[in-house]
Amino acid sequence: QVPPPFSLAKVMGDDFLDSSQRIISELLCPPNSGKNGTLVSALKQTRNGTDVYVIEYTIDFERTNQNKLRAISILAGVSDDTLVTYTAVGRDSDFPEALRRSAE
Repeated sequence: QVPPPFSLAKVMGDDFLDSSQRIISELLCPPNSGKNGTLVSALKQTRNGTDVYVIEYTIDFERTNQNKLRAISILAGVSDDTLVTYTAVGRDSDFPEALRRSAE
């Protein structure tokens, strides 16, 4: 749980594309981490009255020959004190094509 009153809409702001890129570059792949994150797509949907954000991104590793990763994260603030997240991650080359259509 997060301290109330939590609002995912306030965290994401009006420009959820910019917010999504900040999540990738500041939280998931911060400077000097050896990781470079690239936003592939981001969208905002309303499901049952709840704002849901879907962020698709890739991660490259600078210092290793680890495979490039692709991920889709889903974020939803379901109440004023609960944030639900789900992330699916796999090698970019193996990522199911059906999941790559998150922006449709």
